[in-house]
Amino acid sequence: MLEMGDRKWGELQQQHHVLVRRELARFRGREVNTAGDYFLIAFDGPGRAHPLWDEHLAAGTPVGHRHRVETLVP
Repeated sequence: MLEMGDRKWGELQQQHHVLVRRELARFRGREVNTAGDYFLIAFDGPGRAHPLWDEHLAAGTPVGHRHRVETLVP
């Protein structure tokens, strides 16, 4: 990513944010926090989180973002 440059990385990061937020709305998730390219998201149950993972996140992204899902049950 270093060879990409700050401006290009910023543009790519914004595209990533738009994509994540669009899919959160589609799968009824909630953005809890974000920092850089990191998103902490919440769902009202794992049944909503796993379809998002299966459809989009498990494959990663063109810039090599890695995603992780943790399920927390109160």
